[in-house]
Amino acid sequence: PSGTVIDSTVNNLNGTGGSNMVTADRVSGKLGGMAYNFDNSANSYVNIGSDPLLDNFGSSTGMTMCTWYEEDTKPVTYPILVDKSTNGGNGMNFYLASGSLGLYSAYGDWAQHGYTQEGWKYLCTSWDGVDGTSGMTLYADSTELSGSSGTGGTLDDSTYDMWFGNGALGSNPIDGRMDELRLANVERSAAWIKAEFYNQATTTDFYSTSTPAVSTLTLSNHPQGQTSNVFNLGDETDIELFAFRLATATESALVTNVALTLTGAQNVTDAELLNVDLYTDVN
Repeated sequence: PSGTVIDSTVNNLNGTGGSNMVTADRVSGKLGGMAYNFDNSANSYVNIGSDPLLDNFGSSTGMTMCTWYEEDTKPVTYPILVDKSTNGGNGMNFYLASGSLGLYSAYGDWAQHGYTQEGWKYLCTSWDGVDGTSGMTLYADSTELSGSSGTGGTLDDSTYDMWFGNGALGSNPIDGRMDELRLANVERSAAWIKAEFYNQATTTDFYSTSTPAVSTLTLSNHPQGQTSNVFNLGDETDIELFAFRLATATESALVTNVALTLTGAQNVTDAELLNVDLYTDVN
């Protein structure tokens, strides 16, 4: 919607939706929650503003950006997923092209690699943050892509806002849905990106669980019976109060704890039940 778009991290880098972003643009996403639908218009975007945490993002530290994206159409030559530049130039932007995915860094280094957009895709880019070398890797559904790359001169995007779903001037809109956009100021490995993809896409491929075997236990009296006059024994000790065993139809059971509850007794308290021991025998 056109109001505040909340950053779910502790950084509080909240954004503002464009005037064409309405409540109905919060739609079901890939991961079971909500995604944002962008409608191929100049005022369909989220503006994050400019912040020191985002300025020249990844320069020297490296960086990784990932998002789930489901495309309806490709409305312009270079729809932009994430932009911090003068509308697709002189700064950083993570963009789409005809059959390819691309990244420009704040240094002007770039890479553009081919992929096929079908349904929801997990699109990622990582960069080593080194000026003068491309150092970029692009991924679709955790598969590393290949294509062209190049280098450029050092740039400074600290005066530009960061935009999602469009370029700075509104002329590079996407037409589709974005879900779970993540930015990290570190270059993630291919193994990391693959793990995140499987963790989010199909959790049953990321981990498995098993159900422990459960048996029904029944309580039966001990063959020696029970003491019937336990409260008439005076000061006697080492007297069998209650004898029992746990038995199952198919397997043995190990008793590790017995809880005794005192009810209906007069002039006797729980604290006076001292030195109660559990013994086992072979019967």
